[in-house]
Amino acid sequence: MMDFWQRFKFFFLGSLMGIFFVILVFGKRMSCKQAVIEYLPNGRVLAEIRYKDLQVSPEARISFDTLAIDSSFLYDNILMKGDVDFANSEPRRQPCGKYLIHFTKNSLDYEMYVTKCREISRIDSLSQSLVR
Repeated sequence: MMDFWQRFKFFFLGSLMGIFFVILVFGKRMSCKQAVIEYLPNGRVLAEIRYKDLQVSPEARISFDTLAIDSSFLYDNILMKGDVDFANSEPRRQPCGKYLIHFTKNSLDYEMYVTKCREISRIDSLSQSLVR
């Protein structure tokens, strides 16, 4: 009969071997890493905004034209790598939540307000400023 510490050693050794095997087999898969990133609150909000029908308000369209921002920059940078500022957002606002997204690139800080509804997402405003 094994005592507790002997069983614990076997359990620990088996767990380590199992973790090593999983990392060895699945470690290079990018989809697993992306799934973990999109599971966190920041990633979930950005993914929901990306996958819904995205509309742009007239004020935001003027900002896009003024700042020379195109849709590829919007999707590849702001909506993929942006940070949702939950402290200044209103996720439980009815009927649609409102989110503030920050993104910094080349000493420029982009700030975008997005309204996320059940069926659509709408970009309300976009601004750019120098990073201090």
